[in-house]
Amino acid sequence: AVGFGLPDGGTLVLRDKPDGSWIGVRSASGETLASSDDDTWRGPGQWHALEFSLTEAALGEVLLDDVRVLEGVELPAGDVPRWLRVRGAVGPAGVADIRVRPQGPDAEEGRCLLPERLVLTEGLWGGLGCEGLALSGAGTIGIGDWPAGTGVLSGSIQFAPGTAAHLAIGDVRIAIAEGRSPSPTSGSIVGHDERQVRLVPSDVWYDLEIWVSVGCIDVLLNGLLVSHACPGSIEGELAIELQEGSLLVGGLDWVADSED
Repeated sequence: AVGFGLPDGGTLVLRDKPDGSWIGVRSASGETLASSDDDTWRGPGQWHALEFSLTEAALGEVLLDDVRVLEGVELPAGDVPRWLRVRGAVGPAGVADIRVRPQGPDAEEGRCLLPERLVLTEGLWGGLGCEGLALSGAGTIGIGDWPAGTGVLSGSIQFAPGTAAHLAIGDVRIAIAEGRSPSPTSGSIVGHDERQVRLVPSDVWYDLEIWVSVGCIDVLLNGLLVSHACPGSIEGELAIELQEGSLLVGGLDWVADSED
């Protein structure tokens, strides 16, 4: 079974059963709000095309392989964030090529449905979720301009084995994933103060802190100072460069020095 979470906290469910398929809408409490008697399911291991329209108050026409299976399902008001989610329940299922087409006066220009705009390359996949920013593949994503003044940038990082990634501040690069030998490991200020010993393992969260003051940088991993350098002017775009692999970045915050 696979489901699409709706704005009210309910779920649009598609389920394969021995005697056929079941397609319906369940509320956040598990109540069945609507279901379809039409069996358009072609069996496990087959791709199906699902299309539906949605507002905060109702689920409109639902098409499965161009066949209308549901229409006009009113959704109760729910005290939950207004976003779509993909949910898995029983057995493996694949979901691909998800597209969102806004409706309304601004539909022609389009609008971003995420808190931040993600500018990705062809080889880089990414998204924003409850845990933070998830990236996989290879490429660069801009986060913003480096804040003026002195202060600390802090966040949490988790990366898969074999991942190589940098946090770039203008021309300065800080290794945030283990890299591959002989590449510098996590916490290194590339070209200035590099570590060759693995300091944090893969597949676990670690705390990253970058202290900036008068052209100098201190990098701390889990509260331990691991590198220091004074490359001079530290300014420009703040970005994450992923050479290969996948990583999660959570709670990336900037705290300015109290004097600023």
